[in-house]
Order: sequence, then structure tokens, then C-alpha cells
Amino acid sequence: MNGNNEDKTPKSFDRNLLETGLKRAEEYEKQGNFEDAAKKYELIGREFERHRELTLSAKLYRNAARCYEKIEYYEKSRELLTMATNIEKGCSVQPQSDPLLKNPVKEEPKEPQAIKKDIIDIIKQYKIQFIILVIGIFLVLFSLIDVHKDIHLIMFIAYSIMIVVYLLKLKNILS
Repeated sequence: MNGNNEDKTPKSFDRNLLETGLKRAEEYEKQGNFEDAAKKYELIGREFERHRELTLSAKLYRNAARCYEKIEYYEKSRELLTMATNIEKGCSVQPQSDPLLKNPVKEEPKEPQAIKKDIIDIIKQYKIQFIILVIGIFLVLFSLIDVHKDIHLIMFIAYSIMIVVYLLKLKNILS
């Protein structure tokens, strides 16, 4: 048997060793070494979670998430915040990217009313665009027909206003 395997996976819960690691993580954070601090917080949090110290584990996950956010690892930060929230709610769950995954995190589906509202909003946007397009085609066709100059001017002004309104709505949709 190799002594290395025993060193990598300690069987006992050494709280003093974890608290020393926690102090080191805090030092890393104070020094601005957020990546190492986040990794330490996460590792220690997992160990505390494994030994059912859930309150402390959630706190460490939140610290790790804060550090990851500072170095712009937003997905990892969000993942750890989700884990902390799940622990605080009482359902200790590993994230989906964890190789030791046993219980996957299930995303809560949107409420049917929210989905229906999104679909209705999209349909309204397309209806508005379609109506403006149809009006524009009619205006172009009317301009080809020999009619009085005043009508041409009125149609031009009306179509210009519609284009401006359409562009403003499009700007609001995109922003």
C-alpha cells in the first residue's frame, strides 16, 4: 500500500487543520489573491459540508462565490451561491459540474404564466412590425398611383412618423 493515498484522502475530520486552511484563505483574500482564496474557501466548505457542518459550509461557499465574482468567474460564483442557498434551505446538493455528483441540481422551470406572458410580448412585437411593414407597402403603392401632391406629402409625413416610432420601439426592445 502506498502512503500517498492515505495523505490525499484523510479519513478523520481534523477541525484544527480546516481552521488553519480557513485562516490561510482569509490571508489570500486580504492579499488580493482571490483565485486561491476562492479555491480554499470552496475546498474547506466541501469538507465541512461532508461532515454536516452545514451553516459554516454555506458561509464558506458564499465567501468563495464573492472571491470568484471579484475575478469575474460569474458562473462559478452563481453555482456556489446556489449551493449555499440550497444548504440554507436544508437540501444539501452538489453542483452539476462536480465530478462527485450524486444528486443533480434541478433548475426550477419558469411558471407557465411567465412563459405565456413572454410569448404574448413577442407576438405583439411581431404584429407591430408587420403592421408597419404593410402600411409602408401601401404608402409606396399609393405614391406610384397618380394622386394629388398634398396626399403625397401627408403620406410621406405619416410614414416618416411611423418609421420613427418603429425605430424607437425597436431601440427599446433591443436595450
